[in-house]
Amino acid sequence: MYTLSRAPSRRIVVPIAWFTLALAVGGCASSGEPEPPPVPVFFSTDEVPCAYEVMGLVREEVIVERDMDRVRRSALGRAGARRGADAVLVERSGPFRVERMDMARRDEGPQRISIEGDLLRYTDATCR
Repeated sequence: MYTLSRAPSRRIVVPIAWFTLALAVGGCASSGEPEPPPVPVFFSTDEVPCAYEVMGLVREEVIVERDMDRVRRSALGRAGARRGADAVLVERSGPFRVERMDMARRDEGPQRISIEGDLLRYTDATCR
C-alpha cells in the first residue's frame, strides 16, 4: 500500500532546486561581449565615403514614433554592426522603404513597421 508523505522527498526537491538555479544563472548570463557601436546609415550613394560592395539586406521591425529618422537610423545602424557591416545604405522610395507589418488602430497599441537597407562592406581597407 502506498501513502503520500506531507514532506516532499529529497529526491524531488534537490533536482528541482538545481534546475531552477541553472535556469536563473543561464537566463542572466551573457556572452560577455558588449554590443558593437552602430555603423553609419547613408541615404544616397553620394554620401558613402568609400568604395563598397553590398553584403546583403538588413531588415528590422520598429515601433512607430514621432522621430522616425532617429529610430530608423539607430535600428539599422545597430543591426548592421551586429552583422559585421561597415555601413548601411538606404536609397529606396524616400529616406526609408517602409512596409506596414501591422495595420493596428491607435487604440490597439503601438504600430510596428519593417525598415530595410543594404549592408555595405568597404572595399578600401583605409576606410575601416
